[in-house]
Amino acid sequence: MILSQRTRGLYGSASRLATMPSRGHAPDRGRGRAAQLALVDGDSGLVFAPGGQPRVVVDFVLENGRIVEINMIGEAERIAALDLEF
Repeated sequence: MILSQRTRGLYGSASRLATMPSRGHAPDRGRGRAAQLALVDGDSGLVFAPGGQPRVVVDFVLENGRIVEINMIGEAERIAALDLEF
């Protein structure tokens, strides 16, 4: 996979984020709900896709190599309109 300069800086952080347990939530217990790294409209993000069906997308907005906004998208219509690669 070829990563843009904008994408390269995020992947280290996103991969750690994808494997970190959430505070205040029960462990997954093997149900496959872990986030996967994804390209969201060509930029770095995460997708929760049990059974291969995207249910929640996390889209990162970057400026000057720093995350300035995080959008969590859970509406099926909005997810369907995204260009996702995971």
